[in-house]
Amino acid sequence: MKVLAVCIGVDNAGNFTKLDNAIKDADAMEKVFKSFGYDTILQKDINVDDWIALSAHLQKELKNYDSFIFFYAGHGIEVAGENYLTLHETVQDQESKSYYDRFAIKLSEVLELEKNNLSISKIIIVDACRDNPKGVRGVQAEEFAPIATPRGTLIAFSTTSGEKAADYGFPNNSAYTGTLVHHLKNSSNIQAESLFKRVRQSVFSITKGKKVTWEHTSLIDEFYFQKPVAQTIDYGYPDQYIIDNTYSYSDGNIAPIIAKLQTSYWYKQEDALISFLGSSPETHQPNEKFLIGRYIVRAASNGTFKAQNILTDNLIGFLNSYSENNKENHLLNGMLFELYFNNSGQFRFASENTFASNILLELRGNELFAKSFAYLNNILKPFANDIIYYPIDGANQGTISLDFIAADEHCWGGKRTVIREIHLNAKNVTDNITAAVGTSIESPDRFKQALTAMNIPISLISLNSPIELNDLEIRQNHENETFSEF
Repeated sequence: MKVLAVCIGVDNAGNFTKLDNAIKDADAMEKVFKSFGYDTILQKDINVDDWIALSAHLQKELKNYDSFIFFYAGHGIEVAGENYLTLHETVQDQESKSYYDRFAIKLSEVLELEKNNLSISKIIIVDACRDNPKGVRGVQAEEFAPIATPRGTLIAFSTTSGEKAADYGFPNNSAYTGTLVHHLKNSSNIQAESLFKRVRQSVFSITKGKKVTWEHTSLIDEFYFQKPVAQTIDYGYPDQYIIDNTYSYSDGNIAPIIAKLQTSYWYKQEDALISFLGSSPETHQPNEKFLIGRYIVRAASNGTFKAQNILTDNLIGFLNSYSENNKENHLLNGMLFELYFNNSGQFRFASENTFASNILLELRGNELFAKSFAYLNNILKPFANDIIYYPIDGANQGTISLDFIAADEHCWGGKRTVIREIHLNAKNVTDNITAAVGTSIESPDRFKQALTAMNIPISLISLNSPIELNDLEIRQNHENETFSEF
């Protein structure tokens, strides 16, 4: 994937309030994008002539790229229904729209770049309409005008409509950009929409609920800031069985079975599984068994009774009938794979298969299936930073003891107690947990149940907290964040 990332930061715009961190924000974003191997353009306190030259360059060169990222940090204004991003010369309080057409960046023109090129993905990130603790924001309106997002585009704002963004939050970056940089550095295998949701959750947390970020998307293709790891790992099966939404049917008895399992209709899945169970294990190839295993787990989560019965009625005997002479079990390999990966072959940070998870992971100490759990352990290695529990450790592994760190924070009407961090064996796993299950803790039992989305058996979970875990929020401190009032 060939990507061009343009990063612009404007601290000094005409008679607008001077900002401290916009240029630093653009610099930080450019460094991250360059580390991803993108082509980058960095502009600081860009003036009119610079923008005219850059705009002409983009119109000429973007056709050579698969994706385009535009990041802007600075002041934003709205005049007569048009949204503008300030340049070095831009002066506020001008009544003429034609003035801003000439002396500011018209956001609609950025959105229109390569509009007719349906093969390019565009990500527009605007950390603007920001405030400064040393002064007030000089703008023409209280919020940006409504924005139409062209096809194949995602636009992200640091605040929702009517709010001011903060020029502070991190020592050298705004709350939004500092958080975005943090998540981008850990964005492998995360789609753009999911990444920006994580940013929104983090900004909401560190600003104590006072800032909510905003996105609008018309992306057609899935966009990953970093190349998905799944494309570089050998999973032991052909791509069409790993990225099974590209599976093409072959002749034979298995084709109509898979066709029905691929639907979301439980009655078709029931019929397919009846046909599968009526066939001999020897009639199916290893790749087909792997794929059927995946669909059994998926159908069970869909509420298909026959699939759920397979998992609950003599599962060991059923799986053993599909073991090869060398104890390879391709059916179980597929089942375990489905717990952690989606139909695009991408790692799941939160599993949708909690019904099957507890049942299948209880097999981890059974010698009959040791090769399948060794297979699982091997394919999970690239995701070590995202996994709390490895089932390969055996049936006798001790409890997963999570230690909670609580703190009081000031709020309207007094103070409240929140969870700042969650640790496992002295390692901070708060990010891992909140990414999978969110930031709310209703009760200990509900929290344990939620953790099954991370493929942790409930029987192994132990919660060690100095306070009762009822109706609490997880509001963590990220590295280098400050918690002064926003």
